Amino acid sequence: MFNGENDKTRMLVDMRLAGEHRLKGNLLVVPSSTVMRTLNNDSQFLEFEELDGVLHLIAKSTICEVVPVVLPKAARLESKAIDTQNTPHRALGLKPDATAAEIEAAYASLSQIHAAENFTAVALPPEVLRYLEARRGHLTAAYHFLTGKPAAEAA
Repeated sequence: MFNGENDKTRMLVDMRLAGEHRLKGNLLVVPSSTVMRTLNNDSQFLEFEELDGVLHLIAKSTICEVVPVVLPKAARLESKAIDTQNTPHRALGLKPDATAAEIEAAYASLSQIHAAENFTAVALPPEVLRYLEARRGHLTAAYHFLTGKPAAEAA
């Protein structure tokens, strides 16, 4: 990172710059800060990390919109199964350079695996049903973030 390895927290955002250019990735902020505080502080540039790990300094004057992205977190049972780094690519089991076709295939496959309808022959405990629902929500949010398409359009 530009100012040291350990002094920043990653906040997943979808950012629109002047000229309709979009960046999706992590805004690097001081720990315990917020996107709003970071945008309103005195510095003229923001540290930004694309999903593939490429680092940038972005002039605040070029930013038109910043939308924080919150992938759903699951409750206690689900938290160990859902990626703690909370990145869309990792949620779908993909590398950052995954193609659109790989994203579609991973989403379709993982959504089917986590479908509660697959387990109709057994009476699942409520916490397992909540886990399956939370996991599918997490996958859907990751898919939508990476493609910009609603999950219903998945192959």
